[in-house]
Amino acid sequence: MVTLLSRPTPVRRIRQLLVLTALAVLAGCAGQPPREAPAPVVAPAQLPAAEARLEAGDAAGAVRLYLQAAETAPADRALDYRLQAADILIETGELEQAELLLDNLATLPPDPVTGFRLDLRRAALALARNDAAAALEQLRQAPPDAAALSAQQRYHRLRASAYTLQGQHLQSAREHIWLDGLLEAPAEREANQQAIIEALSHLNPQALAALRPDGGPVLGGWVELVQLAREHATAPMALEQALSDWRDRNPRHPVLDPTLDNLRTRLAERGRYPEQVGVILPLSGRLAEAGEAIRNGLLTAHYNLELEGPRPALRFYDIGEDPGRAWSLYQQAIREGAQFVIGPLSKDSVAQLARAGRLDVPVLALNWLPETPAGELPANLYQFSLAPEDEARQVAERAYHSGRTRALALVPEGAWGERVFSAFLERWETLGGELLEVKYYGREARALSDQVRTLLNLDASQARRTRLVRLLGRQVEFEPRRRQDAEFVFMLARPETARLLQPLFRFHHASDLALYSTSHSYEGHIDRDRDQDMNGIRFCDAPWLLDPAFQALRETTQRLWPDSTRQYPRLYAFGHDALHLLAYLSAPHAGGLAGPHAGASGGLSLDGAGRIHRDLAWARMQDGAPVALAPVFPEPGPDTGATDEISLPLRDESNAANTEPYPGPRPGGGAPRAPLPAATGAETGQP
Repeated sequence: MVTLLSRPTPVRRIRQLLVLTALAVLAGCAGQPPREAPAPVVAPAQLPAAEARLEAGDAAGAVRLYLQAAETAPADRALDYRLQAADILIETGELEQAELLLDNLATLPPDPVTGFRLDLRRAALALARNDAAAALEQLRQAPPDAAALSAQQRYHRLRASAYTLQGQHLQSAREHIWLDGLLEAPAEREANQQAIIEALSHLNPQALAALRPDGGPVLGGWVELVQLAREHATAPMALEQALSDWRDRNPRHPVLDPTLDNLRTRLAERGRYPEQVGVILPLSGRLAEAGEAIRNGLLTAHYNLELEGPRPALRFYDIGEDPGRAWSLYQQAIREGAQFVIGPLSKDSVAQLARAGRLDVPVLALNWLPETPAGELPANLYQFSLAPEDEARQVAERAYHSGRTRALALVPEGAWGERVFSAFLERWETLGGELLEVKYYGREARALSDQVRTLLNLDASQARRTRLVRLLGRQVEFEPRRRQDAEFVFMLARPETARLLQPLFRFHHASDLALYSTSHSYEGHIDRDRDQDMNGIRFCDAPWLLDPAFQALRETTQRLWPDSTRQYPRLYAFGHDALHLLAYLSAPHAGGLAGPHAGASGGLSLDGAGRIHRDLAWARMQDGAPVALAPVFPEPGPDTGATDEISLPLRDESNAANTEPYPGPRPGGGAPRAPLPAATGAETGQP
């Protein structure tokens, strides 16, 4: 038998070289005798060869040269070279080897600057593993005074990326605003300022309105820019005048002219609706009522468009109950002049279009398909849905950013409950929350009490009483005591069940335990007599139902279609938003700079797979009716939390969003924009 020996791959070479080099470095640090036959080393003067290897795509060769150069370099330069090798390993996905190198470097004599530079790499390593919480833990401490300017810049970039990964867009914007004060190159500042606008654009209108008055001249100015961009998204001329007025009011704001120019360009692209839109909906059959509600929402949006040109023409196509007609109706809509298609509604009909392989005209489907890699879907397919998974994730975010970290869950049996709960749990654990226990309830209302008792550990409390009676041989005064480790309950329930659950929690000594739910707990219209028993429940829902900005439009639809508006209010908001999204999806950079659209069904944003996500408004049931809650702004520190106990229009005045987000006064006065001085001393200028 012949054994074939293959050449080591670049990955294997990096691993082999790193282990050998790291051991040699540690041996030298420990005062071991030198090797009898030392391997040839590359002098630091030859380091351009390492850079050339890196530019040529030879990561293994670059790592080898940097680590070999470190063996004979002075201590400060040797650290630079090893950190450069760690950076290459992280960037090329060799995370285990990067971790090994950083662990080895941790044995060096500690000093604040060295420790800070190592923390930057550990944070980058955590981000490469999509562990935002670990990255922020590495970056808890502010940069030391002696840190180089480049290291301070990297610190804020890493924190911004970690907050973005967590969905904490306000905190990400703060980090980019700090970073803007540390940058000099115009191109870098422009890119960073685009990131500020994009991060703030993820906030819903209520959050922006709450931030603006107390955000200081810098943050407040950025917030107002985002508000203006949303307000005039489809009216470029009105936007131009609004930006001119904004500049007159904020002459010393640090925004660059190219940043404003880019904002104008992107919004001008967005403001163009297609001339004709084909709409494929079930207007007959079992889904006819839902289809008609969506159609009426589209018509409401159509007649209320504020455009500088003509409105798009809408042509409707009835798919009925036959999902197999989706492709033929799509082709018919194109033949009759459609430049964009909205619909169809059912998953089966959307799946048929997805299997087509090529869509010559873009489609905004009104449902989500199961998770599918973006490359396996047609390029022109966008998916929009009132997905309960989005709501469950926002429950996790709201509770966590309100300072709660230990959760219980009570969800219905079946595939729907399991799917929504899984979305909650995934987001909850990503944020760093702990799930203590989950219980599933069935259709029988009488079994709910038993599930609540078990969830609260009241059965264990009763068992303790029984043991005590047996021990003492007599009856004792006893009040059952619920578990004390939980801070809130994620309660997934329809209105009829939610009206039963809240009284059960009160009955079982848990009236102080916060209950969070999705929009499924609320019918969508005020019924004080029936909903008194839901008082205290917090839930997310469409701004159409909670935001006064949509009140006039909602009342108009109620007068036109009183019965269906009451039965399907969220579908009206859904149809309303479907039309407005076309101005964004028709742009060359769909979902780009100006961020999510402030829609009636939520703040709408586009992900890389073509899915539209919703950021919902929040309310708390009080006296049988929903009362809108102020947005919760997560604090940057790990030991502080916001509160959601305040109803709009009040604000939490202790919130960190009220502070000026720059690191102190800057030279020259006015808008605080000047870089911190570069450090000297042990720091060599490497980040």
